[in-house]
Amino acid sequence: MRLVGDKVAKQNYSLVIVAGAGASKEAGFPTGYELKDRIATALKTRLEGIYQQMICENHLIEKALSQICQKQADLQQPNINSYHSACTSITNAMPLAPSIDNFIDAHRLDPKITICGKLGIAYCILSAESESIMRVNNQNINNTINFQELEETWYNSLFHLIVDGCQLEDIPNRLSRIAIITFNYDRCIEHYLHHSLRRYYPQIEPEQATKWLESLKIYHPYGYLGSLPWTNQNFDTVSFGEIPNTDQLISIASRLKTFTEGTDDKHSDIIEIRSTIRSAERVVFLGFAFGEQNLELLYGGNKPTTALNTPVYATAHGLSENNIQVIKNKLHDISGHQPPYIHIRYDLTCVNLL
Repeated sequence: MRLVGDKVAKQNYSLVIVAGAGASKEAGFPTGYELKDRIATALKTRLEGIYQQMICENHLIEKALSQICQKQADLQQPNINSYHSACTSITNAMPLAPSIDNFIDAHRLDPKITICGKLGIAYCILSAESESIMRVNNQNINNTINFQELEETWYNSLFHLIVDGCQLEDIPNRLSRIAIITFNYDRCIEHYLHHSLRRYYPQIEPEQATKWLESLKIYHPYGYLGSLPWTNQNFDTVSFGEIPNTDQLISIASRLKTFTEGTDDKHSDIIEIRSTIRSAERVVFLGFAFGEQNLELLYGGNKPTTALNTPVYATAHGLSENNIQVIKNKLHDISGHQPPYIHIRYDLTCVNLL
Protein backbone atom coordinates (compact mmCIF):
# COMPACT_ATOMS: atom_id res chain seq x y z
CA MET A 1 0.00 0.00 0.00
CA ARG A 2 1.34 3.44 -0.96
CA LEU A 3 1.19 6.58 1.14
CA VAL A 4 0.19 9.60 -0.93
CA GLY A 5 0.73 12.77 1.09
CA ASP A 6 -1.19 12.21 4.32
CA LYS A 7 -3.57 9.75 2.71
CA VAL A 8 -3.36 6.08 1.93
CA ALA A 9 -3.72 4.93 -1.65
CA LYS A 10 -6.33 2.23 -1.36
CA GLN A 11 -5.82 -1.31 -2.53
CA ASN A 12 -8.81 -3.60 -2.41
CA TYR A 13 -7.73 -6.92 -0.91
CA SER A 14 -9.72 -10.02 -1.75
CA LEU A 15 -9.16 -11.38 1.75
CA VAL A 16 -8.06 -9.76 5.01
CA ILE A 17 -7.29 -12.12 7.89
CA VAL A 18 -7.20 -10.81 11.45
CA ALA A 19 -5.34 -13.26 13.69
CA GLY A 20 -5.50 -13.36 17.48
CA ALA A 21 -3.89 -15.60 20.07
CA GLY A 22 -6.30 -18.44 19.28
CA ALA A 23 -4.86 -18.62 15.77
CA SER A 24 -1.32 -19.27 17.04
CA LYS A 25 -2.72 -21.78 19.52
CA GLU A 26 -3.16 -24.26 16.65
CA ALA A 27 0.63 -24.25 16.24
CA GLY A 28 1.18 -24.91 19.94
CA PHE A 29 1.50 -21.34 21.22
CA PRO A 30 0.06 -20.14 24.54
CA THR A 31 -3.19 -18.21 24.72
CA GLY A 32 -3.20 -14.86 26.48
CA TYR A 33 -4.08 -16.52 29.78
CA GLU A 34 -1.37 -19.14 29.36
CA LEU A 35 1.20 -16.51 28.37
CA LYS A 36 0.73 -14.48 31.53
CA ASP A 37 1.40 -17.62 33.61
CA ARG A 38 4.64 -18.20 31.70
CA ILE A 39 5.67 -14.59 32.19
CA ALA A 40 4.95 -14.81 35.92
CA THR A 41 7.41 -17.71 36.07
CA ALA A 42 10.02 -16.05 33.84
CA LEU A 43 10.07 -12.88 35.97
CA LYS A 44 10.05 -14.65 39.33
CA THR A 45 12.68 -13.36 41.76
CA ARG A 46 14.42 -14.82 44.80
CA LEU A 47 16.90 -13.81 47.48
CA GLU A 48 20.40 -15.20 47.05
CA GLY A 49 23.69 -15.20 48.94
CA ILE A 50 24.68 -14.16 52.42
CA TYR A 51 23.51 -10.61 51.74
CA GLN A 52 20.15 -11.89 50.50
CA GLN A 53 20.46 -10.00 47.21
CA MET A 54 17.32 -10.15 45.08
CA ILE A 55 17.82 -11.62 41.59
CA CYS A 56 15.59 -12.76 38.73
CA GLU A 57 15.58 -16.55 38.57
CA ASN A 58 15.71 -16.46 34.76
CA HIS A 59 19.40 -16.09 33.99
CA LEU A 60 18.94 -14.37 30.60
CA ILE A 61 16.46 -11.81 31.92
CA GLU A 62 18.72 -11.12 34.92
CA LYS A 63 21.63 -10.42 32.55
CA ALA A 64 19.39 -8.15 30.47
CA LEU A 65 18.37 -6.14 33.54
CA SER A 66 22.02 -5.79 34.61
CA GLN A 67 22.97 -4.55 31.15
CA ILE A 68 20.08 -2.07 31.07
CA CYS A 69 21.27 -0.64 34.39
CA GLN A 70 24.84 -0.38 33.13
CA LYS A 71 23.69 1.59 30.07
CA GLN A 72 21.80 3.97 32.34
CA ALA A 73 24.89 4.71 34.46
CA ASP A 74 25.71 7.90 32.54
CA LEU A 75 22.16 9.18 32.89
CA GLN A 76 21.30 8.33 36.47
CA GLN A 77 22.34 6.15 39.35
CA PRO A 78 21.35 2.65 38.23
CA ASN A 79 19.35 0.61 40.71
CA ILE A 80 18.68 -2.96 39.66
CA ASN A 81 16.61 -3.55 42.80
CA SER A 82 13.87 -1.34 41.38
CA TYR A 83 13.73 -3.60 38.29
CA HIS A 84 13.57 -6.68 40.51
CA SER A 85 10.69 -5.06 42.38
CA ALA A 86 8.94 -4.46 39.06
CA CYS A 87 9.42 -8.13 38.13
CA THR A 88 7.93 -9.15 41.48
CA SER A 89 4.97 -6.82 40.97
CA ILE A 90 4.27 -8.37 37.57
CA THR A 91 4.58 -11.93 38.86
CA ASN A 92 2.26 -11.25 41.81
CA ALA A 93 -0.36 -9.52 39.65
CA MET A 94 -0.60 -12.01 36.78
CA PRO A 95 -3.35 -14.16 38.40
CA LEU A 96 -5.48 -10.99 38.57
CA ALA A 97 -4.65 -9.46 35.18
CA PRO A 98 -6.76 -10.11 32.05
CA SER A 99 -3.44 -10.26 30.15
CA ILE A 100 0.15 -9.03 30.40
CA ASP A 101 -0.71 -6.30 27.89
CA ASN A 102 -3.53 -5.03 30.10
CA PHE A 103 -1.23 -4.93 33.12
CA ILE A 104 1.54 -3.05 31.30
CA ASP A 105 -1.00 -0.57 29.96
CA ALA A 106 -2.49 -0.05 33.43
CA HIS A 107 1.03 0.86 34.67
CA ARG A 108 2.11 2.77 31.58
CA LEU A 109 3.60 5.58 33.71
CA ASP A 110 6.07 3.15 35.31
CA PRO A 111 8.86 2.56 32.76
CA LYS A 112 10.35 -0.31 34.77
CA ILE A 113 7.09 -2.27 34.63
CA THR A 114 7.04 -1.71 30.87
CA ILE A 115 10.66 -2.79 30.39
CA CYS A 116 10.36 -5.91 32.57
CA GLY A 117 7.00 -6.86 31.06
CA LYS A 118 8.32 -6.60 27.52
CA LEU A 119 11.42 -8.64 28.42
CA GLY A 120 9.09 -11.32 29.79
CA ILE A 121 6.95 -11.30 26.63
CA ALA A 122 9.96 -11.50 24.30
CA TYR A 123 11.58 -14.35 26.22
CA CYS A 124 8.39 -16.40 26.60
CA ILE A 125 7.23 -16.09 22.97
CA LEU A 126 10.69 -16.97 21.64
CA SER A 127 10.67 -19.98 23.96
CA ALA A 128 7.19 -20.88 22.68
CA GLU A 129 8.50 -20.77 19.10
CA SER A 130 11.17 -23.32 20.00
CA GLU A 131 8.56 -25.60 21.60
CA SER A 132 5.88 -25.26 18.92
CA ILE A 133 5.06 -27.71 16.15
CA MET A 134 6.25 -24.99 13.76
CA ARG A 135 9.85 -25.46 14.90
CA VAL A 136 12.51 -26.64 12.47
CA ASN A 137 14.29 -29.84 13.41
CA ASN A 138 17.96 -29.08 12.83
CA GLN A 139 18.67 -32.81 12.66
CA ASN A 140 16.42 -33.03 9.61
CA ILE A 141 18.58 -33.16 6.49
CA ASN A 142 16.06 -30.94 4.71
CA ASN A 143 16.14 -28.47 7.61
CA THR A 144 12.46 -27.61 7.36
CA ILE A 145 9.14 -27.84 9.18
CA ASN A 146 7.41 -31.15 9.83
CA PHE A 147 4.40 -30.35 7.66
CA GLN A 148 2.50 -33.44 8.76
CA GLU A 149 2.16 -31.96 12.23
CA LEU A 150 0.62 -28.83 10.73
CA GLU A 151 -1.79 -30.53 8.35
CA GLU A 152 -4.79 -29.83 10.60
CA THR A 153 -4.05 -26.14 11.17
CA TRP A 154 -5.31 -22.97 9.50
CA TYR A 155 -1.80 -22.28 8.18
CA ASN A 156 -2.19 -25.28 5.90
CA SER A 157 -5.66 -24.11 4.84
CA LEU A 158 -4.28 -20.66 4.03
CA PHE A 159 -1.59 -22.25 1.88
CA HIS A 160 -4.28 -24.18 0.00
CA LEU A 161 -6.06 -20.89 -0.76
CA ILE A 162 -2.84 -19.41 -2.09
CA VAL A 163 -1.79 -22.23 -4.41
CA ASP A 164 -5.18 -23.67 -5.47
CA GLY A 165 -5.47 -23.34 -9.25
CA CYS A 166 -2.44 -21.05 -9.31
CA GLN A 167 0.52 -21.40 -11.65
CA LEU A 168 4.04 -20.76 -10.41
CA GLU A 169 4.35 -17.37 -12.07
CA ASP A 170 1.02 -16.22 -10.61
CA ILE A 171 2.00 -16.68 -6.94
CA PRO A 172 3.06 -13.04 -6.36
CA ASN A 173 -0.25 -11.75 -7.70
CA ARG A 174 -2.21 -14.24 -5.57
CA LEU A 175 -0.27 -13.17 -2.46
CA SER A 176 -0.81 -9.49 -3.23
CA ARG A 177 -4.58 -10.00 -2.91
CA ILE A 178 -4.26 -11.08 0.73
CA ALA A 179 -3.46 -8.99 3.80
CA ILE A 180 -2.93 -10.31 7.32
CA ILE A 181 -3.24 -8.32 10.53
CA THR A 182 -1.83 -10.35 13.38
CA PHE A 183 -2.00 -9.28 17.00
CA ASN A 184 0.53 -11.97 17.90
CA TYR A 185 4.22 -11.35 18.52
CA ASP A 186 5.35 -14.62 16.94
CA ARG A 187 6.50 -15.03 13.31
CA CYS A 188 4.49 -18.20 12.55
CA ILE A 189 2.82 -16.94 9.40
CA GLU A 190 5.99 -15.70 7.71
CA HIS A 191 7.95 -18.75 8.86
CA TYR A 192 5.36 -21.25 7.65
CA LEU A 193 4.78 -19.66 4.26
CA HIS A 194 8.48 -19.37 3.43
CA HIS A 195 9.09 -23.04 4.22
CA SER A 196 5.88 -24.26 2.55
CA LEU A 197 6.56 -22.38 -0.71
CA ARG A 198 10.03 -23.90 -0.88
CA ARG A 199 8.65 -27.40 -0.21
CA TYR A 200 5.73 -27.08 -2.66
CA TYR A 201 7.94 -25.62 -5.40
CA PRO A 202 11.29 -27.39 -4.90
CA GLN A 203 12.63 -25.92 -8.14
CA ILE A 204 12.84 -22.42 -6.66
CA GLU A 205 15.69 -21.01 -4.60
CA PRO A 206 15.05 -19.70 -1.05
CA GLU A 207 15.64 -16.18 -2.37
CA GLN A 208 12.70 -16.61 -4.76
CA ALA A 209 10.35 -17.54 -1.92
CA THR A 210 11.57 -14.45 -0.04
CA LYS A 211 10.86 -12.29 -3.08
CA TRP A 212 7.36 -13.74 -3.46
CA LEU A 213 6.48 -13.08 0.17
CA GLU A 214 7.26 -9.39 -0.30
CA SER A 215 3.92 -9.31 -2.15
CA LEU A 216 2.04 -10.41 0.98
CA LYS A 217 1.20 -7.58 3.37
CA ILE A 218 1.50 -8.63 7.03
CA TYR A 219 0.87 -6.15 9.82
CA HIS A 220 1.99 -6.62 13.44
CA PRO A 221 0.28 -3.71 15.25
CA TYR A 222 1.99 -4.52 18.57
CA GLY A 223 5.35 -5.46 17.11
CA TYR A 224 6.98 -8.87 16.72
CA LEU A 225 10.08 -10.84 17.61
CA GLY A 226 12.42 -9.37 15.04
CA SER A 227 13.05 -10.27 11.43
CA LEU A 228 13.76 -13.84 10.33
CA PRO A 229 17.17 -14.42 8.71
CA TRP A 230 15.78 -15.05 5.21
CA THR A 231 14.09 -11.62 5.09
CA ASN A 232 17.47 -9.97 4.51
CA GLN A 233 16.60 -7.25 7.00
CA ASN A 234 19.33 -5.93 9.22
CA PHE A 235 17.60 -5.44 12.55
CA ASP A 236 16.86 -7.87 15.38
CA THR A 237 17.47 -10.94 13.21
CA VAL A 238 16.72 -14.04 15.26
CA SER A 239 15.97 -17.47 13.82
CA PHE A 240 12.57 -18.99 14.57
CA GLY A 241 12.70 -20.38 18.10
CA GLU A 242 16.30 -19.33 18.68
CA ILE A 243 17.21 -18.36 22.23
CA PRO A 244 18.59 -14.81 21.87
CA ASN A 245 21.65 -13.34 23.47
CA THR A 246 21.31 -10.48 25.94
CA ASP A 247 21.63 -7.69 23.37
CA GLN A 248 19.07 -9.32 21.10
CA LEU A 249 16.55 -9.81 23.92
CA ILE A 250 16.81 -6.16 24.98
CA SER A 251 16.49 -4.93 21.40
CA ILE A 252 13.52 -7.17 20.60
CA ALA A 253 11.73 -6.24 23.82
CA SER A 254 12.20 -2.53 23.12
CA ARG A 255 10.39 -2.87 19.78
CA LEU A 256 7.27 -4.46 21.28
CA LYS A 257 4.35 -2.09 21.74
CA THR A 258 1.87 -1.59 24.52
CA PHE A 259 -1.84 -1.00 23.90
CA THR A 260 -1.25 2.74 24.05
CA GLU A 261 1.74 2.65 21.68
CA GLY A 262 0.00 0.30 19.25
CA THR A 263 -3.14 2.44 18.94
CA ASP A 264 -1.41 5.71 18.17
CA ASP A 265 -3.46 7.23 15.34
CA LYS A 266 -0.41 9.07 14.02
CA HIS A 267 1.41 5.82 13.29
CA SER A 268 1.35 5.10 9.54
CA ASP A 269 0.63 1.39 10.09
CA ILE A 270 -2.60 2.28 11.87
CA ILE A 271 -3.72 4.39 8.91
CA GLU A 272 -2.88 1.55 6.52
CA ILE A 273 -4.52 -1.10 8.68
CA ARG A 274 -7.80 0.79 8.87
CA SER A 275 -7.81 1.48 5.14
CA THR A 276 -6.96 -2.16 4.42
CA ILE A 277 -9.75 -3.68 6.51
CA ARG A 278 -12.38 -1.20 5.35
CA SER A 279 -11.65 -1.80 1.66
CA ALA A 280 -11.50 -5.62 1.92
CA GLU A 281 -13.83 -7.81 -0.10
CA ARG A 282 -14.12 -10.18 2.88
CA VAL A 283 -12.72 -10.23 6.41
CA VAL A 284 -11.92 -13.32 8.48
CA PHE A 285 -11.23 -13.18 12.23
CA LEU A 286 -9.31 -16.20 13.52
CA GLY A 287 -8.85 -16.78 17.24
CA PHE A 288 -9.59 -13.12 17.92
CA ALA A 289 -11.07 -12.09 21.27
CA PHE A 290 -12.87 -8.93 20.00
CA GLY A 291 -11.48 -6.72 22.76
CA GLU A 292 -12.77 -3.19 22.39
CA GLN A 293 -9.30 -1.63 22.28
CA ASN A 294 -8.17 -3.95 19.48
CA LEU A 295 -11.36 -3.28 17.51
CA GLU A 296 -10.74 0.44 17.82
CA LEU A 297 -7.20 -0.10 16.55
CA LEU A 298 -8.66 -1.82 13.49
CA TYR A 299 -11.52 0.56 12.76
CA GLY A 300 -10.85 3.80 14.65
CA GLY A 301 -12.46 5.18 17.75
CA ASN A 302 -15.09 7.32 16.03
CA LYS A 303 -18.61 6.09 15.35
CA PRO A 304 -18.70 4.88 11.71
CA THR A 305 -20.68 7.11 9.37
CA THR A 306 -21.07 4.58 6.57
CA ALA A 307 -22.35 1.02 6.64
CA LEU A 308 -20.03 -1.81 5.65
CA ASN A 309 -21.64 -4.64 3.71
CA THR A 310 -18.39 -6.61 3.65
CA PRO A 311 -18.90 -10.28 4.57
CA VAL A 312 -17.27 -11.02 7.92
CA TYR A 313 -16.49 -14.53 9.16
CA ALA A 314 -15.15 -15.27 12.63
CA THR A 315 -14.41 -18.00 15.13
CA ALA A 316 -15.75 -17.80 18.67
CA HIS A 317 -14.99 -21.35 19.67
CA GLY A 318 -16.80 -22.48 22.79
CA LEU A 319 -18.79 -19.28 23.37
CA SER A 320 -22.54 -19.24 23.89
CA GLU A 321 -25.02 -17.82 21.39
CA ASN A 322 -25.73 -14.95 23.79
CA ASN A 323 -22.05 -14.03 23.91
CA ILE A 324 -21.84 -14.21 20.14
CA GLN A 325 -24.72 -11.77 19.86
CA VAL A 326 -22.87 -9.38 22.17
CA ILE A 327 -19.79 -9.65 19.92
CA LYS A 328 -21.89 -8.99 16.80
CA ASN A 329 -23.38 -5.88 18.38
CA LYS A 330 -19.96 -4.62 19.47
CA LEU A 331 -18.46 -5.25 16.04
CA HIS A 332 -21.36 -3.46 14.36
CA ASP A 333 -21.16 -0.46 16.69
CA ILE A 334 -17.40 0.04 16.29
CA SER A 335 -16.85 -0.99 12.67
CA GLY A 336 -20.10 -0.33 10.84
CA HIS A 337 -20.26 -3.94 9.57
CA GLN A 338 -23.94 -4.74 9.08
CA PRO A 339 -25.37 -7.62 11.18
CA PRO A 340 -26.69 -9.68 8.22
CA TYR A 341 -23.15 -9.89 6.87
CA ILE A 342 -21.50 -10.92 10.16
CA HIS A 343 -21.09 -14.70 10.52
CA ILE A 344 -19.60 -15.86 13.83
CA ARG A 345 -19.26 -19.59 14.50
CA TYR A 346 -18.95 -20.95 18.04
CA ASP A 347 -18.68 -24.51 16.70
CA LEU A 348 -15.65 -24.05 14.46
CA THR A 349 -11.92 -23.71 15.14
CA CYS A 350 -9.67 -21.60 12.94
CA VAL A 351 -8.80 -24.43 10.56
CA ASN A 352 -12.44 -25.51 10.24
CA LEU A 353 -13.62 -22.00 9.43
CA LEU A 354 -10.93 -21.17 6.91
